[in-house]
Amino acid sequence: MVAIYLKSQGELHTLIPGSNNSSQSQANYGQIMQELGCNSQSSCMQVCSKPENASKCQQIFQQFGASHGQSESYSQSNQPNNQDFAMAGNNGNTNTASLPACQGNAFFDHLPTDTNAYTGVEPLGHMNGEHVLPDQADHVYINMVPATNSSSQLTTVYAPGNVTLLQAVKKSDYSNQSNVTDYLLEFSPCKSVIFTYDHIRNLNSHIMNALNGQTPTCQQGGVHQSCTYANLSVKLASGEKIGTAGGSNTFSLAFDFGGADIRTKPLAFIDTSPSVQTGVTGNSYFHAVCPLDYFTPSLKNALYSKLTIKNAGANGIPRCGTTMQDLAGTVQGNWYHQGSSQSYQGLNIQGSLAIVHSNLDPTMGVISAGIDLFPNNGDLGAQIVFTPQTSGYINREPSQIKPDGHVYCFDGQIISGGNGEEGHVNIQFTNTTTLKVNYGAGTCIANPMLTNPLTYIR
Repeated sequence: MVAIYLKSQGELHTLIPGSNNSSQSQANYGQIMQELGCNSQSSCMQVCSKPENASKCQQIFQQFGASHGQSESYSQSNQPNNQDFAMAGNNGNTNTASLPACQGNAFFDHLPTDTNAYTGVEPLGHMNGEHVLPDQADHVYINMVPATNSSSQLTTVYAPGNVTLLQAVKKSDYSNQSNVTDYLLEFSPCKSVIFTYDHIRNLNSHIMNALNGQTPTCQQGGVHQSCTYANLSVKLASGEKIGTAGGSNTFSLAFDFGGADIRTKPLAFIDTSPSVQTGVTGNSYFHAVCPLDYFTPSLKNALYSKLTIKNAGANGIPRCGTTMQDLAGTVQGNWYHQGSSQSYQGLNIQGSLAIVHSNLDPTMGVISAGIDLFPNNGDLGAQIVFTPQTSGYINREPSQIKPDGHVYCFDGQIISGGNGEEGHVNIQFTNTTTLKVNYGAGTCIANPMLTNPLTYIR
């Protein structure tokens, strides 16, 4: 099946034959390809990524009624977009004009869930399995009380303040017998900020009535379906029960809580090309924030006391974590496999690489990569956690590695995507934009060397 990717504000959006984009889009699929002058997925991507075709692609994008967040995004080159946080800046919704201007930060005066219903809060920048890059987890995790090893107790979720629900995405996963369906909710108290809850179920009647009054735009991809209800304007009162999270057959031990604030100083990512700017307008890539900072002081302190980080502040990682660890002139940060084209749900997870520090203990180093580098053991990515050293070429502190041409090695147990085996990664930092990398089984040897390396860039 061939999919057309249409570019809008730094993203490419899909119109997929056979999916429920709209009957018009399916009927006119051939006409779109003819107007673009392309006849395959790759050729259409190339056409829409050229500046001279931006206007035409935008016109076609608008013609088919697509809107931000209503279709899967796909990176133009080898860099990923963020599937978890498809919004930002609050300016992608036609109903935001009625929101008040933002004053200060203490918007929220009610906890997201009951005090006895959560055990901790994992900071921003989670890396595990297919969460390869820190910016893929631009949300904290509210860890619920476990019921089993793979699910939590049914947990009530509340509106944290007086907010307006702007968009909802219904997500269904048919990959297991339980047919799990939950929602991503995007809401805001004022014009310059936006927040999300994800993995919410059993929405209240107030919200469901609004969704039932709208025809969503749906996407089907394999065993996954997402249906977007855009341009909502549902007023939610502080403390109002929104729905639930967790429960039996959800395979969920946490729900997500994310935020973006365009009033903040942009995060200093090294690669700032449009194709890596996650979120609908790019604002969530540069302006992801810790949502705990937007509560009243007493509630903020209560939530901060639940953060699961050790050694906060080490290597510049704040207590609530960060989505950005790029450090110019060093090997530290995000890298992208040159020429990699594989994607999953719009993301090039497989070709991503992060050489960073752990969001749970920033004194520890992490090599986090997709299966372009690591062995494919059933997940799209995996991680090696190591103890950084201040000298030598084995497990060297990433912020100390400059483009000196030496081969460095990192080793440890492969977690998430691995089966507990030991592995190592060799790197050669040849210049500030190019990295040679290879993986091998077992631990590092005394004098590391490259064998058939992959090239990563930024």
